[in-house]
Amino acid sequence: MSHNIDFQDIEDRLMLLQHIIFGSYGYCATTEIGRNYSQYAADEWHEYSVNLKRIVSNHVIECAIKIRIIEDTLKSLGSKTDFRLKDDEAREELSIGYVHSGKVNLSLRESCNKVVHATSVDLGWAEKKDRSSRPIEYWNGRLHLHGQQQANIWHVELEIESWTQALRMYLFLIDEPENVDLFSKIT
Repeated sequence: MSHNIDFQDIEDRLMLLQHIIFGSYGYCATTEIGRNYSQYAADEWHEYSVNLKRIVSNHVIECAIKIRIIEDTLKSLGSKTDFRLKDDEAREELSIGYVHSGKVNLSLRESCNKVVHATSVDLGWAEKKDRSSRPIEYWNGRLHLHGQQQANIWHVELEIESWTQALRMYLFLIDEPENVDLFSKIT
């Protein structure tokens, strides 16, 4: 028997990631956070960025690991689903990220692998002026993952909002009639 997977927890985390992305600028503007906002801003911004990275990383890791467990378990239980085809279909019309270096085919499965195997992770940041022309620095929804596979150094930038949409669609697509009984073995 596999791990018990809480499917609703995955959905919740994907939704929370989207809310964090959409709320980042508003939060930073309201709390007046930005590295260059005021003479005391650097400390506040540092605390914010560390907390945000921890929260985002935890949600992304949980989702990536659970998606991989679901797929691998369904395969081991004899599912006839073409997971590669469902992966392609879930990403249709979505760009889940960019490969800056390395030989990476950025599918959902591979993006989950990169989340798990990254040895360095950074949030992407953007800056926008508030109404009084002071700079507000906020998370732009991107997650930079760096690592190495044998001699292949790689850098993948995930567009977390698109990634969450694609993962939600993927879960929907693999919930096929043939997998209903199999899903009961992992929930």
